[in-house]
Amino acid sequence: MNKNICICRGSRRGLRPAYLKNSAKKTRRILPVLLLSTLCALAACALFDGDAELKKLAAEMPLEVKVGQLFMVGNLGRNLSSEENFSKFHFGNVFLGHGDINRLDAARITELTAKLQSLAERHNGIPLLIATDQEGGRVNRVKDGVDPFPSQEEAGAGFSIKEARSTAERAARQLRALGINTNFSPVVDVNTNKKSHIAANGRSFGEDPETVAKFAAAYLTGYKKGGLIGCAKHFPGYGDVAPDPHKSLPATGKTLSRMETCELVPYKALIKKRKVDLIMTAHLMTPAVTNDENLPATISWEIMQGLLRDRMKYKGVIVTDDFNMGAMSREIPAGELAVTCVNSGVDILLFVGKPETQKRARDGVLEAVKDGRITKERLDESVLRILKLKKKYGLLRGPAG
Repeated sequence: MNKNICICRGSRRGLRPAYLKNSAKKTRRILPVLLLSTLCALAACALFDGDAELKKLAAEMPLEVKVGQLFMVGNLGRNLSSEENFSKFHFGNVFLGHGDINRLDAARITELTAKLQSLAERHNGIPLLIATDQEGGRVNRVKDGVDPFPSQEEAGAGFSIKEARSTAERAARQLRALGINTNFSPVVDVNTNKKSHIAANGRSFGEDPETVAKFAAAYLTGYKKGGLIGCAKHFPGYGDVAPDPHKSLPATGKTLSRMETCELVPYKALIKKRKVDLIMTAHLMTPAVTNDENLPATISWEIMQGLLRDRMKYKGVIVTDDFNMGAMSREIPAGELAVTCVNSGVDILLFVGKPETQKRARDGVLEAVKDGRITKERLDESVLRILKLKKKYGLLRGPAG
């Protein structure tokens, strides 16, 4: 088995995970920003040969590292690059939010992402997904080193599909040059409620689901061409609900058959055309679908596994919307919430802020795997999907030559 893996920001010889390494010392170098996009594209030349090697890699990962791959943490400011996050809790992915990068210039953002990848290399040997929200318009976390990015409402109203694709590609190359490899965009919520928080912030391509599908596909194609992982959000859809999920839990009374004529249309098109590799959940009540008035879609087996995976045949990675949002109950312990979510079919749990909550959630999942509430088979399903995603975008590769 080829036991060497590396991240595109690392050494030519590759990096060996601590649990696979031999006595050879690793070389660490931070590549110049201007060369990053090129090197990440070239990484595809040395990708692992197939899923078999990824399965072997996953099989040799310590349990703590596996569980860490299921978490994305962020908005922690100075604590984001804490050694403990990677040495003890082994968090496998990072989100850069307002509190992390709002006041940083391009050089400091690049320095931060390089430091984060170095920490992950040192302790886990698996590169991070480093994500942000760069939707356009009001939702642009990165302020320096990138071109102004219009809102999706503006794009849907005034862009051609070609212009949308080229705009997304340009944004992708600029984010990758900063060390950001994942963008939680595009929003594919269909704007059917003018009072929704999606409409109020210009975050939807429009009210026609077919138009939303076309523009979402254009953005995802542009992102991929620029080496960036795009993410369709928020499944099954916030476009019809008025309450802001950042503040409270919204609900829709729509049945599945009604959703299939509107909210689910873009997702069906993207999945069928294999345009989407990452989908974000919605903290949304769907009682007409789940027959449960207390279970948000994010932690619902009926929505995540039953609908998205089994019925709609989605095989990619599912990431949650932030668990720190007001829509998620504070009455349910973080560990229990995380366990329910993993068992629903979700792969990556996004926890922004509150380090103690992140750690309780991680500990809850770890203990659940140990005592069988989460099967090892279920854990390995998510780990393998995450590794495949990292491999596909040139983050995980064998040694050159």
